[in-house]
Formats: sequence, structure tokens, C-alpha cells
Amino acid sequence: MGIEPNNFMVEYGKNIVGVDIKKGTIETVELEDKFDLIILIQVVAHIYDLKSSINRISNFLNPDGHVLIETWNKDSFTARIFGKNWHEFSPPGTLNYFSKKTLNKLIFQHDFSIVGQGQPQKSIHSKHAKSLIKHKLLESKRLKWMAGITSLIPGNMIIPYPSEDLFWALFKKN
Repeated sequence: MGIEPNNFMVEYGKNIVGVDIKKGTIETVELEDKFDLIILIQVVAHIYDLKSSINRISNFLNPDGHVLIETWNKDSFTARIFGKNWHEFSPPGTLNYFSKKTLNKLIFQHDFSIVGQGQPQKSIHSKHAKSLIKHKLLESKRLKWMAGITSLIPGNMIIPYPSEDLFWALFKKN
């Protein structure tokens, strides 16, 4: 079962993929079911009221349930180098940025314990990476001169996503 705020994606998930998807967000959806596992992949960065949402997640979990969170790492090497020009810095849609330490601090306040953490291995299409990097470089007064290097990126291949820009953490409800 999934939760999705975008109408098109809800319909696509239901009609094409065949998944039970509820329209809404973790902040608004009404659920009667309890779950053993809740997965938030690239979600916590977009939540308006983190404390209330973590409480809701806890309430949706069975006793000893788990929550898996994947998010961007604000302490990554590229985040520190590029600052506000980091490819994942995208206000106003992205509201929250975490390090492993700050995510743990938030979740521990809601009576969860850590089970494990790591870095996912993901890929990105080079055309998307090229566009994203060029856009971010052109936005920067300090780094604009580097925008031409994007021409060195081949246009039609799958490349590794910088894994240190992401991390995952699995928490258990106490």
C-alpha cells in the first residue's frame, strides 16, 4: 500500500502498476491499518510538520514495527563543496535536510532505536545528471564558469549517483 500526493501518480500506480495507493501525504492520510514496515524513500525532506508526522508514523506501526528512511545527506562532500548550489538543494519543495546525526536525533525523540544505516547504490541517466549539474552551475555566480564541463558528460548512459549524497536508516519502534 502506498501514499502519494500527486493525482497522476496515484492513477498510474493503481491502473498501470496495480498497487493500492491512497491520495494524500503522511500528514493528511487516514489509515485504519497497522503496518510492520513503513518505507519513506526521499519523503522526509518534503514533510512540513516533522514531529507530528513521525508521531503519525509511529501510530501507524505495529508494536516493534520498523521505519526505513532514505534521504539526502546534508553533510556529504558535494553538499559541503557546493553549498546552496548542491544539486539536491531545491527549496521550496525540499524543506528538510538531514545528516545521519540529525535524523537520528529527530527519530530518537519519538521512541525509536536504530537498527542500521548505510548508503544506497543508485544510478541516474546521464542526460538528467547533465541537465541538473548545468542548471545548478549556471545559478551560481561563483561556479558559473564551470557549466561548460557538462559537455564532457556523455548524453545517453546510466551513471552511478554519488552515493555519499544519500543515506538510509532503519529504525525500530520501541
